[in-house]
Amino acid sequence: RALTQPRWVVGYGHVMRPPADAERTKRYVRRLAASFASCTTETSAYGACIRGHMEAVERGACETEFRALSKCFRAELAKRRGS
Repeated sequence: RALTQPRWVVGYGHVMRPPADAERTKRYVRRLAASFASCTTETSAYGACIRGHMEAVERGACETEFRALSKCFRAELAKRRGS
């Protein structure tokens, strides 16, 4: 059966739009990856916390670690904004 709508519109009942600017999206993904790579200490701490709570994960169990990771990630993204 042929689709009558563009491919990006179909999916779980949500309208999904294509990126407005593919190059801008690529730059953002590169910044995202570089930011993730720069926050290895925070990522490891958060991962260890989650791993330690695998049997009984509860809301807020790793909030301190998550906040540190989020802070690092946002700072790195901001640093790379001009790149």
